[in-house]
Amino acid sequence: MDELARTFMDLHGRQTVDGLFLSSGVAGSGSKTTERLVKVVEMIRKKYGFKGYIHMKVMPGTEYQYVEAAYRLGTRLSINPGAEG
Repeated sequence: MDELARTFMDLHGRQTVDGLFLSSGVAGSGSKTTERLVKVVEMIRKKYGFKGYIHMKVMPGTEYQYVEAAYRLGTRLSINPGAEG
């Protein structure tokens, strides 16, 4: 997770990217996958201080606590309808 956060911040620092669109296929349950995405974004926001645009995809079947965490951390949210939960 830290590697993804560091890579994004490195690209942002070089002005290669301006924001992040973060999605995934379901690896395990929808909640577990979304929890991993939330941890990456939390690291980008809190550890690296990024205040810019982050669009997060929430997996179907995700528990409310992870949807709420994604809502607090992301700029925009959407549901990944192609992933089965």
